[in-house]
This record gives sequence, structure tokens and C-alpha cells, in this order.
Amino acid sequence: MHIHPDDAAGEPPLLPLLNRNRPIADTSGVDFKTVKPCFATVKSHISHVAADTNS
Repeated sequence: MHIHPDDAAGEPPLLPLLNRNRPIADTSGVDFKTVKPCFATVKSHISHVAADTNS
């Protein structure tokens, strides 16, 4: 499945924002708190997610 812009509405394509100073990164430098509940994941490269749902 791909994300395509709505050409009829003149929507521009979504492009990634690259950081040329740090081309390879991880989430170890992310330091913020969330008020959303956090859930552990199963079989994922992401260990936890903050979600708006309980499922």
C-alpha cells in the first residue's frame, strides 16, 4: 500500500525530511514525556508505542 497525494485537489506529495548531519540515527536521543498510555509491542522493531487506543 502506498500513500498518494490527491492530485485533483492539488495536494503535494509527502517527502521524507532527511538530516544530512546525522544520516543514521536511533531513538536513544528522544527524551520527552507523553500523557498517552504506552503499550509494549510484539514482533516489532519498536518496543513501545503511545496510543489513543487500548488495543
